[in-house]
Amino acid sequence: MSQQINLYSPLFRKQKKLLSAMALLQATGLLVLAVAGFYFYLSAQTSRLEARVADSSRQLQNELEQLKVHGTQQSPDARVKLLAERRKKLEAEFSERTQALQAMDKGAAGRTEGYSGLLRALARLSMDGIWLTRVRFSEERGEAFIAGRAARPELVPLYLQRLRTEERLQGQDFSSLEITRPAQPARFIEFVLSSGGGEAKK
Repeated sequence: MSQQINLYSPLFRKQKKLLSAMALLQATGLLVLAVAGFYFYLSAQTSRLEARVADSSRQLQNELEQLKVHGTQQSPDARVKLLAERRKKLEAEFSERTQALQAMDKGAAGRTEGYSGLLRALARLSMDGIWLTRVRFSEERGEAFIAGRAARPELVPLYLQRLRTEERLQGQDFSSLEITRPAQPARFIEFVLSSGGGEAKK
């Protein structure tokens, strides 16, 4: 008599890994948050520049009125020279802030694709134990600024190596690295990476 023994067990069945799907979901979430943060920052900067332009315009008018009043006590030649110098200075400040506002508007309309590519690159480089809190790029000055938090200090150099391997970020040297611990006890450290004379203090 022969007897067949079934040695198959569900335990030996190949399990499907969902790691790639979870990583993709996390990267997508990071991209959405980064894009939302970028547009919030852009909107805030635009509003701030608009307010500065309006203040410069009012300041120009007030200064001219004050100079006209005080100028009555001076000789005509000195009054004309003082008015011309002060007006030139105020108009230069007004022009500079107006150009900054126009550059911000152009950046919002014409560089969305470029910034999106950089944000997608950062999303691809996401790693466990690292999360970003602020990202800023300046094409005109060639600056990059990345701030974030890490669960352990040794993760920061590893993340920096990842950044340097990304093709879209190879033009940034990230020459400045600052690591600090929060004033209150926390299970993370804060770091700032910058290039081209960014905001980080050395």
